[in-house]
Amino acid sequence: MSLNIFIREKNDDLSNYKIVRDVEANFSKVILGEHEEDERILLQIEKAAVAGRNAFIDRFGFKLDSGFLSTGCKAALEAVRCSEKEIIDLIECGMNARDCIISNCKNGSILISRPECRISDYSEDDLVDVSVYGKQFTSMRLLSRYLEEV
Repeated sequence: MSLNIFIREKNDDLSNYKIVRDVEANFSKVILGEHEEDERILLQIEKAAVAGRNAFIDRFGFKLDSGFLSTGCKAALEAVRCSEKEIIDLIECGMNARDCIISNCKNGSILISRPECRISDYSEDDLVDVSVYGKQFTSMRLLSRYLEEV
């Protein structure tokens, strides 16, 4: 599988999908540490670490409930877990969360606005596994260039 990216401005027919627009409300089903990407996502977005099923250690060393994670981090954690018929809407997420999701998620689907700037590469080796309207990308650099032109 690949991470599927849909672009809001293209006005696609997404009626066959459940669009998750309220990331905060949908987050209640997430259990931290359940997926291998969880640690990387928390580190990259929050500078934090998993500290249990519903807790994390923040950048200042405090243990907090997972409800205190940023909306972008919650969206990234949900993107890793979404089913084939779900799309996580990133409308409330910052560019750092969007870029982290694209760098780390190897499956799932996200809905983004057309990027206004180059996507930052959070991967260690420029390798991604992303599909945009059936066009496959394995390089963050090439994906970023393509999204600038779409």
